[in-house]
Amino acid sequence: MKSTEIHIAIPEGVCFADLRLTRLSNGGVSFDVGVFQRVCDMSSLDFEQVRSGPPWVACGIIAAWYRAARQTGEPMDLVPEQIAAESNAAAMYGLINVQPAPCRLQ
Repeated sequence: MKSTEIHIAIPEGVCFADLRLTRLSNGGVSFDVGVFQRVCDMSSLDFEQVRSGPPWVACGIIAAWYRAARQTGEPMDLVPEQIAAESNAAAMYGLINVQPAPCRLQ
């Protein structure tokens, strides 16, 4: 798979918590699409192309945003932390050996 570097820009006054990232019962995630679109627009990314593309593209943008947010002092968010832990465990032990977190993280 070809790797592409994407630089994202966050609009003034927007923080990661504004995304309202939530875990769904099927293991997926839900987020405020309007906030995500603003980030795509600010980053000169075609929102419709990101939206209709493979899910890992949007996930990569969200993960990069979260890493940057944490580095600038924004508070920890349990949803991306749990997803990262599951991803790391799957890489180490295989996906079949990883139990997903409960979908209602508080």
